[in-house]
Amino acid sequence: MDEPTASLAEEETQNLYRVIANLRDSGVGIVYISHRLEELSIVADRVTVLRDGSYVGTQPMANVDRQELIRLMVGRDLSAVFPKVKVEQGPVAFELRGVSCKANGS
Repeated sequence: MDEPTASLAEEETQNLYRVIANLRDSGVGIVYISHRLEELSIVADRVTVLRDGSYVGTQPMANVDRQELIRLMVGRDLSAVFPKVKVEQGPVAFELRGVSCKANGS
């Protein structure tokens, strides 16, 4: 499956996850391709990363987190490219008070 949830609504996506779980439970192997990393922990037992058409590695999903997956995909820590910079908070530019929302009853 190549990016199967790209055009699905949330309900359809959840239905797809149920179908995948049923197939997996019955012993069917599935190749699932996605850039939506949050999906991988739902559908995958293990993850294989390819970069520029080359094999990078395979790991059990339980052994990798989002940051490790990104590192494998891009070939370096993102903190090396986008280091965290401390920035002083400036003055308030816009402030709302006493705002309510009829839709949620407040």
